[in-house]
Amino acid sequence: MDHYTLKVITPYRLPGGANPRHVVESGRLILTEPWVNERYRIDYQRGPEERLLVLFHKENPPNRYQMRVQFYMPAGWFDLPAGKSAVEAPGQQAARSDNGLLLVAGLAVIAAFFGVVKGKQRSMLAARRGLDEIRWENLDWTPPKLILSEFRKPGKVCKELTPLEAAFYLEIPFKRILAAMLNAMVAEGFLEVASESPLRVKVLRRPDLESLDDYERLFYEALEDDGRLSQAELEALMNEAVKRVQLKAWDADVEATKAYYREQVETYLEKAKEPRPESEELGWYLWYHHSHPYYRHSARADERVLDRYAAAMPVTADHIVHGPLDSAIAAELNVCHDACHSACHSACHSACHSACHSACHSACVSGGSH
Repeated sequence: MDHYTLKVITPYRLPGGANPRHVVESGRLILTEPWVNERYRIDYQRGPEERLLVLFHKENPPNRYQMRVQFYMPAGWFDLPAGKSAVEAPGQQAARSDNGLLLVAGLAVIAAFFGVVKGKQRSMLAARRGLDEIRWENLDWTPPKLILSEFRKPGKVCKELTPLEAAFYLEIPFKRILAAMLNAMVAEGFLEVASESPLRVKVLRRPDLESLDDYERLFYEALEDDGRLSQAELEALMNEAVKRVQLKAWDADVEATKAYYREQVETYLEKAKEPRPESEELGWYLWYHHSHPYYRHSARADERVLDRYAAAMPVTADHIVHGPLDSAIAAELNVCHDACHSACHSACHSACHSACHSACHSACVSGGSH
């Protein structure tokens, strides 16, 4: 089998016209274990009778692969038995709540098991139809994460992003960002493209690595050893960029920050009197290359060249979705926020107390009281 696909139809009916992924993520309706996110591609669709349909997809599974998934749904989606009418102690209530969660998780696992068995029975007969129905390359594969939108401050702009980080924020496809780095290094005379399909690169001269951006350094070092890029190397670069962007812009207003960096690009194009680029991505590339403190040569802004380089990049994940913030990063930010708030409160309290005490003492002395 070249793939396994598990479809789970939930009891939840989607609102008319709503985007299934947006509904799930904004309401945190479906929660999955981390290992599920790592093993499978996950998508949400509108199923029969407007019910939420959850898809788990595995490419090229090995022989006798066990398609095991584990996810959680709200208990309110199920007609669970009513509780006892007698008032229960807090411990008993907690235990009943835990049992309810376990029941929901158990139902999800059982549904997944029977879904796999049924899917295997029909897989050979419906393989062609299934491939036609499911166009995986058009789906937005983003594992569910903890959404902390309450951290966002309306109107706040994050101005600390590098040009490459700004590209992620402007939702420029990852392949185009990689193509921009490659094109810039070719223009600067560091690299030469020996072959585009598959992509093979030859090092002409070594740049000063300390003068490169961290992402450019990772990109160059990935090419330097064997002249090629691997998906693992590129995904490591992408994950590092996403983590840094989240840490810098965790409480920024997404749209206000996008507008700020679009204005930066526009300002550069006006000052440089550059011809109007064919796309926003090309405008960003001109700004990135010509504002680089180390690059000295003029960038050849050819949309077709960038397209060819992007197509040659061996990476499947190509878009970053705004909103979700990794729970580990969120915890780190929470701890930092709490510590800062506590320290600031203590310092302010001490200063106020000291000032108030001095003023009161002065007033008492001047008035003749002790």
